[in-house]
Amino acid sequence: MRWGADDFSDWEAKRLRWWRRQRLFMTYGLVAVFLAAFGIAWKFLPQSADLAHIYKQWALERQTSKPLVYYPNCTMARALGAESIRRGEPGYRPQLDADNDGIACEPIPYRRRWSLFR
Repeated sequence: MRWGADDFSDWEAKRLRWWRRQRLFMTYGLVAVFLAAFGIAWKFLPQSADLAHIYKQWALERQTSKPLVYYPNCTMARALGAESIRRGEPGYRPQLDADNDGIACEPIPYRRRWSLFR
């Protein structure tokens, strides 16, 4: 047996319309509350959260560029006096960091250094 309009009584149809209306009001109510809270929070944000200030800071950081340093391998880096190059320093590349700990061209331990030449 299919449910059609004839199978609903008048009170069931009213109840269904009431339930749909409540669900619609609840949805719009939640959206309205969220937008109101967002608007209030936006008004009282600190001055440091101003986007114009952030854009100015990014532009300033782009203007002050770090000197570009490139070492083809760790032997050349050690020869030029750069040993234990940390992540974020000029000359650091992931290819030079053998164990991926954030330090490139680490000094070779004494025992391992002499075992390489045997």
